[in-house]
Amino acid sequence: MTDRSAAPPAPTDSDALLVERAAAGDHRAYELLVIKYQRRIERLIGRMVRDVDLVPDIAQETFIRAWRALHQFRGDAQFYTWLYRIAHNRLADHWRAARHRPPAPGDADARTAAIVDPDLNTWRKLASFTSGHGEGWALYAERLMAELGWLEDAGNRMGMLDAQRFRAARVVLDIGVHCGMTAPDGGVWDAERAWTFLQTHSAMAEENLRFELDRYLGWPGQAPSYAIGQRIWQQLRDDSLARGVSLKDFHSRALDLGGLPLDVLRSALA
Repeated sequence: MTDRSAAPPAPTDSDALLVERAAAGDHRAYELLVIKYQRRIERLIGRMVRDVDLVPDIAQETFIRAWRALHQFRGDAQFYTWLYRIAHNRLADHWRAARHRPPAPGDADARTAAIVDPDLNTWRKLASFTSGHGEGWALYAERLMAELGWLEDAGNRMGMLDAQRFRAARVVLDIGVHCGMTAPDGGVWDAERAWTFLQTHSAMAEENLRFELDRYLGWPGQAPSYAIGQRIWQQLRDDSLARGVSLKDFHSRALDLGGLPLDVLRSALA
């Protein structure tokens, strides 16, 4: 199965121009490349390591190594593909180092590995990722935090609601554009309408929002998978609680299974 998370955003001629300028010493040009790809690289790394504190460090090392090696980039592949390979090499370095150091108290990587090592192979632990399962869990966990009282601060709750508004807008955009739906005003869902819609329903910076638009125009079905996954996680949790399973036991049993398609997750927890 192809890892769709590694698929690059739609290539643009601007990448080649920015790389050329950056290789000539233009720091601002390289900053623009970092802005364009930083979140995607961090998401990639976040799916491969368990300790969230490591994500920005490995991402930073990735971009530093890419900067130092720009003279080696020949343009045979897209810039993101080249960047992805550097990130993967940095992850490999991290895994090799982790195998040779003793676990420290509170080490999230070591603690999680101790839980999953006996039952899951390397593919299931590090590379198997289904969007509806992983991203659905993230949205479920976000809502769980609110239910457990961790978002009582008005600013934190506002941030969660703003993120939910943006995700809902992405679902509308995805279905409207890729299913050829008619907009409420009778117009056609196209890139221009999608852009206006996102701007109206998001507080995100324009350069990040443009990246998100390109992402969802070129990745049909990924945005709705978040919402579907969240709903299934919630349903499975409610069904388990109704059978007398504790919340802690439900979470432990579900997460110990590793990355799974949603139908398989449902069957395993039945």
